[in-house]
Amino acid sequence: MRSKGSTRLFQVLAYVSKLLVFSAVLAMITSSDALAYIDPGSGALIWQALLASFFGALFYIRRILNFLIKWIHRYQRNSNKNRT
Repeated sequence: MRSKGSTRLFQVLAYVSKLLVFSAVLAMITSSDALAYIDPGSGALIWQALLASFFGALFYIRRILNFLIKWIHRYQRNSNKNRT
């Protein structure tokens, strides 16, 4: 059973989500031409930044995982030595 506070939280979240959906639908219905221009160089720069961020995050995550794996193996080895 949920507490009173969590029920109120769910009610607020439901209201906010309905408001966001309504705002998005309203923005799509009433949109007009932006009359903006992005040249190909800017688009390429954006793609390059996104890809560099993605691959940089992959290498960073791999480094953390390798550290954790080594730490766990070291901890297991030390605990096995202490048991014998």
